[in-house]
Amino acid sequence: MLAELSRVTQLVEKSEVGCCGLTLAQCHLLLVVAQGEGGGTAPSDVATTLGLDLSTVSRVADGLVRQNLLVREVDPADRRRNLLFPTAAGKELVRFINQGMNTYARTVLEQIPADKRFAVLESLYLLIAALRKAKGGCCCE
Repeated sequence: MLAELSRVTQLVEKSEVGCCGLTLAQCHLLLVVAQGEGGGTAPSDVATTLGLDLSTVSRVADGLVRQNLLVREVDPADRRRNLLFPTAAGKELVRFINQGMNTYARTVLEQIPADKRFAVLESLYLLIAALRKAKGGCCCE
């Protein structure tokens, strides 16, 4: 059942983000950077958050910079490293994506009988906590 849930959510993410002209990796990276406190986000922090190699983050960020959704600036505290910032266009796209996902989530919840919604949401919180603790393993082992 978890595998089916994973497949369905991945397909939904892909179709939602695809309409914005982004790959799923670009969308996730943009969302992480946009959640920053305004002081910029180090690529190494993005890599840790998303569980990606730094080289992958750099390559994905390059595409977002070319699309004028992110900018790289030298970190004033450490001139050896860069920070990522969303542009105005990037922030607007993040608002659009979040709005779309919130609308979709509401639509999904409306498909569940009202008297069962709380139980479903509570179960989802428990599932998310369990998934974070388990951290997964290699399917080939």
